[in-house]
Amino acid sequence: MRARVLTFLLFFSVSLSFSLTPLKMVRTRYVDLVYEEGLEDLVLELLERVDEMYERLTGVFGVEPYSRLKVFLIDRGELANAYADPVSNVIVIYPNELFVRDFLPKYKSWVEYAFVHELTHILVGTSRRFSSPMTNLFHNALVPVYLHEGLAVLFESEEGFGRLNDPIFRTNMEMTKNVSVGFSASPRVFPGGGPYVLGARFVEETLGEFGREKFMNFIKDYLRRPQDGFARVYFEHFGRRDIPISSKRFDVLMNPKVLNGSLYYLRVNDLEEGVFKHGEGFVLKRRVLDYTFFEGKMLHVRFVSTVEGVWTGLFEGEKLLGRHVIRVNSFGDELVGVVRRKGGVNDVVDLKSGKVIFEGSRDFNPLDATPWKDGVYFIARKKGDVDLFCVKEGKVYRITEDGQTEFNLFSTEEGVYLVKEDGGKTVLLKIGGERLEVFETDGNVIGGTEKASVVQKVGGFTVEALRLSRRGNLSFKVVTIEKEEKDSKVVQAQDYRSSILPRLILATPFGSLLGAWDDLAERGIIFVASPWFSSIGFFFKREVQLLLGVTLVQGEFNVLYSLRVPLLVASKQSSLVLEGTDEQALLKLSIGSTGGGRHAVTFSEYEIVILPEPALSCGFGTESALFKITFSSHGLGTEIYWPIADLGIGTWDGSLILDGLNGVVRFWLGEEVEFQLGVRATTVVGYNSVLPLELLLSWKEGKPSLKLNLGRLTF
Repeated sequence: MRARVLTFLLFFSVSLSFSLTPLKMVRTRYVDLVYEEGLEDLVLELLERVDEMYERLTGVFGVEPYSRLKVFLIDRGELANAYADPVSNVIVIYPNELFVRDFLPKYKSWVEYAFVHELTHILVGTSRRFSSPMTNLFHNALVPVYLHEGLAVLFESEEGFGRLNDPIFRTNMEMTKNVSVGFSASPRVFPGGGPYVLGARFVEETLGEFGREKFMNFIKDYLRRPQDGFARVYFEHFGRRDIPISSKRFDVLMNPKVLNGSLYYLRVNDLEEGVFKHGEGFVLKRRVLDYTFFEGKMLHVRFVSTVEGVWTGLFEGEKLLGRHVIRVNSFGDELVGVVRRKGGVNDVVDLKSGKVIFEGSRDFNPLDATPWKDGVYFIARKKGDVDLFCVKEGKVYRITEDGQTEFNLFSTEEGVYLVKEDGGKTVLLKIGGERLEVFETDGNVIGGTEKASVVQKVGGFTVEALRLSRRGNLSFKVVTIEKEEKDSKVVQAQDYRSSILPRLILATPFGSLLGAWDDLAERGIIFVASPWFSSIGFFFKREVQLLLGVTLVQGEFNVLYSLRVPLLVASKQSSLVLEGTDEQALLKLSIGSTGGGRHAVTFSEYEIVILPEPALSCGFGTESALFKITFSSHGLGTEIYWPIADLGIGTWDGSLILDGLNGVVRFWLGEEVEFQLGVRATTVVGYNSVLPLELLLSWKEGKPSLKLNLGRLTF
């Protein structure tokens, strides 16, 4: 314990950031709701129950945050997301609809769903002895990530929505029984997300075996003294040292469609990700959200990170066809998609002409759409319930109305296909005119046709034919479109133009800096102070960052500066960086990225160094190796990484884990010749704190030496 505290004292400093974006604020009894203009209806939605949910959860945990909780509703990009920062005592919610990937959007209101989940993180991450930014920082470093996420999933689900009420997520939990590898914060691909699924099953099974009262007494006791170790406190309460949980690696199959008579699906594993043609192989290797074939070409939707935030785009290869498209389907010569407007509201759009087929609203928000012979079918959330609708000859019809969630919509010549919940699992629906056929299997249907569908079972994902379970006739009910009315109470909100938030900075005595920039604003100021490092920084458009600093190393002061400007080059996320000291400057352009995944290493696809001397680096990623080659006026350099093993080594209470072991070769040929050979492992310390660890045997000028690199530190 003492060694871990000293480690954090060495590497972490506390900063203040000042957010300058004009915002509005409404105060409740316990919470400050801070929001961007245009999100008033979401604020009203949250106002109805925010204090009730706050009182319930603080009562359950027997603790409150160290100061008034601030909840930010920020309209950034197309990604439905949220996060909690117990150090700053802040929750940030991005108000977009959830993409169906590893679990269903089982919620009436995204902001309520996200608030309960993130408030659980705030309360789990609050120090019981003396709550403050610094004590919460140390407290969180000791709490296992799976306990954080398992408790958050439990309490989100007790509100009547949430992942424990989702048949797909529950099957993911059952999958963890197969191969025992213990708890790990490793990058292994796991359906539903490892910490969420493993944590939820741990929490649910412990609750089931020992009861609510004993379980919560254990949680409260552990959170009072996390320094004693999770495993030790668990043993004291339950007399067990074993882990009632296990996991394995999976090939995860999602979003299947039958296009041009062949079955395709999104396939994700430790090595690769993209659109996969069943029985043949990958036809596109990218992180894809949706895809279709149109006029003989594959079109796909993916995320793009820019200065404006993370948005989605429709692409043909690398060619951008349109922004803010979140779903796409085609039939014949028709191309239809769902396009996001500001504030997380979506429209159904003819992507060829740009004509809006159905204009969404907060109370009637489209999630997916496909054209077919007699109209355009779309799935939408209407006043909290997700159902199937159709637009025919200018009229909107409702097809389903049963409180169950529908998803993964597409069409073929035979009919319109989609998946829906039914009796605690998911089944396939086929619609042809006014006829309905329902197909099922022993597992959860993810999508496809009756002849070949992706099915999720406890053993993993399979492709199989489905059996017909029933037929019926459809009822098309005309939908009355109601106009939304804004409540005047939000207009009385006060201006909130400045926020001072304690932030976290990772700095070393050698002057290197990795920071958590305040992403709540488009522009702001950040100040950092520690015994050896102080700086003041500015950021504009959230990602354009200017840092000025002073370091004290071995009794000498050095001036540091860093300017980073994000760019989009050939549809690739890129950046222009100028950094250096009062003695030397570095100016470089980085384009794209390759690697990641099982390699746990990422290179720029291209990196052009302009100062202090010209150089060019190229990165290449394959399933089995990752290469980087550098050309400069002084010589030629190469780095090679290849995966050796998934270690998963560490204590199961999350204190330290080594994972993602790679072999490493580096050499430099020039005026000096240097060769390095060794291994690189990913170290996971606490909650979301990751540092690479390298052990290398080096030859330079004919002399061997042994090097140990931890992050940017060399020993």
